[in-house]
Amino acid sequence: MDSISNGHSKLFTDRYMEWAVNFTDAPPHFHYYIGYWILSTIAGRRAFMRLGNNLLYPNLWMTILAPSSFYRKSTSLTIGAGMVGNINPDLLLPSEWTHESLIAALAGQSHGAMIH
Repeated sequence: MDSISNGHSKLFTDRYMEWAVNFTDAPPHFHYYIGYWILSTIAGRRAFMRLGNNLLYPNLWMTILAPSSFYRKSTSLTIGAGMVGNINPDLLLPSEWTHESLIAALAGQSHGAMIH
């Protein structure tokens, strides 16, 4: 019996969701998808799929849509961004930038996350 079938192992997204719901009353599924965002941001260009002779790197674009205030969208994103920032603060790109400053921020790295 493997660890998944006996219930002892959970996906990161499930564990993150269970952890993050303790900090806000945002809908739990916000945290589930933010867990995927965290994974994709941390994995960066180390994860890929072969497509013929090419490597296909994941690009994750995510939008959380809900009415203002009550659903705690910003709070949910801040929790996830805090985790990414604790692992590697360079992965969090500035939310306001000029073309020149964005190019400068990406000059030393091939990926990052923007939150607006």
